[in-house]
Amino acid sequence: DTSATRCVECLMNSDCGTSAPICNLTDNHCVSCIDNGDCSEPRPVCDPILDACVECRGDLDCADGLLCDESVGTCVECVVNADCGSGMACVSNTCTESMVDGGMDGGPTPTMDAEVPDAGPGGTSGLNGTVAGGALCSTRGAGPTGPMHPAWFAMLLVGWIARRRRHGR
Repeated sequence: DTSATRCVECLMNSDCGTSAPICNLTDNHCVSCIDNGDCSEPRPVCDPILDACVECRGDLDCADGLLCDESVGTCVECVVNADCGSGMACVSNTCTESMVDGGMDGGPTPTMDAEVPDAGPGGTSGLNGTVAGGALCSTRGAGPTGPMHPAWFAMLLVGWIARRRRHGR
């Protein structure tokens, strides 16, 4: 940019490549889109945060009955368990039946853990067990034998980290 005597990525759209074809003249860098006019179906909405044309930025951009997963700009059936009806859980953005069968070997009935949000694809580990594909289940009953208190979990985590450091892992 000769007027500012600094190097910039672009001065016009023709300076940009196909993956980011629009020159944002505010800061002179190439982007996928600046406004919705730069996008087309099936991703008609410009999301400047994601720097991409997406399906949605909010629920109003989705067809009836679908919600916008704003983290990726996609219309989905659900984002969290609360988006599904009673007895249902949000697993990989799809409402599925929660576990309602009795426990194995006469044990307690597995239940959905309502306090831990949907972990999404791949899942993570939670206080009441492991998450497989986004659904967290617990076979523990309520009360004294129920879920661990968060302080105990934090103490266990600190101990585990200290042990790993001591053993060089």
